[in-house]
Amino acid sequence: MRLHQYTLSEYMTYSSSGASTLDVPKNGYITQLDAHLLANVTPAATTVEDTDGLAKLVDSCRISAAGQTYFDAGDGREWLYWGYFRHRGQTRKDSMPAAGGAATNVRASFEIHLGFEAQRTPTAVVTGDGTVVRTQIGGPFDPTVVIPAHRLSNPQIEVKWKTASELGTGYTINSAYMYWTVSEIVLDHEDEKDIWPNGLLVPRVESASEALDTAHSNKQLRHEVPTSLVLYQTLILVLDGSDDRSDTPVTELSVEFPPERETPVDLDWIDALIENRKRCEVASNIAGAYLLEWPNVSGDELGIDLTNRRVGDCEIGLTNAATSSGVARFFHVGYQPEP
Repeated sequence: MRLHQYTLSEYMTYSSSGASTLDVPKNGYITQLDAHLLANVTPAATTVEDTDGLAKLVDSCRISAAGQTYFDAGDGREWLYWGYFRHRGQTRKDSMPAAGGAATNVRASFEIHLGFEAQRTPTAVVTGDGTVVRTQIGGPFDPTVVIPAHRLSNPQIEVKWKTASELGTGYTINSAYMYWTVSEIVLDHEDEKDIWPNGLLVPRVESASEALDTAHSNKQLRHEVPTSLVLYQTLILVLDGSDDRSDTPVTELSVEFPPERETPVDLDWIDALIENRKRCEVASNIAGAYLLEWPNVSGDELGIDLTNRRVGDCEIGLTNAATSSGVARFFHVGYQPEP
């Protein structure tokens, strides 16, 4: 077994309101993908920067092959903050250059870590006589959930772009592109069952949204989480009528199991953010963003098993004020056995 990490020579060129595609390498089993966004930006004499401008420049990102979708982010901000919370804030999102300044390169980093050991470093498991029994691999080469790219038909990444106005006002994009670093496992003489004795788990990552234009009390705005998978994390992103992250529209959060009449999570929204900040160990509050970790609901470190559940059996509830054009976005990260 070999561990490969390399940066693709091909990159995605930014096209205002356009889309870019990139073929996924078919060498082995992809464990992590890192997207690096680099933009050269010129500010005007007067500027107003958007807090999440670089992330908003990404309209969506999708990884698919032959009708199977492995990753689907419907907003660059949910993609960015998912990685932000998983890595204790140690990701990159530059500020725009100051008004009247020269053209400047700015960067943002987006990670797709498919398994659930993003932080763990490789460790050897040994017996009393010092014999290495196996190596537990974490970090970029965490094998718990993979994309088996080597046997897929035409695997591709597609990124859709928004316009320069997402950066704020007074900024011109001179050029921009996204380049990718791949982390993968390649088998030599091993059999697949030696690494994955119980079969492969492949990612199922999708996003959805609920309008906040009608007020709801007592967590009665209900979002039905996806089923037929094991759900590991859900990033909740609250956006106000100006499409900015905000803590104002939503006041309460719950997790509901209607068939059992159970509510294992019932929190004030601000209290939920405080709990989230402590758990993820980030330096400051991120308004309008909460990472729901399903092991904290199920008591199982692998997540919550919804493979035999029906749609509506598990819901996320919100109490919200009527917010014209406001939305709550839900970025669901899970996995399932390879089809």
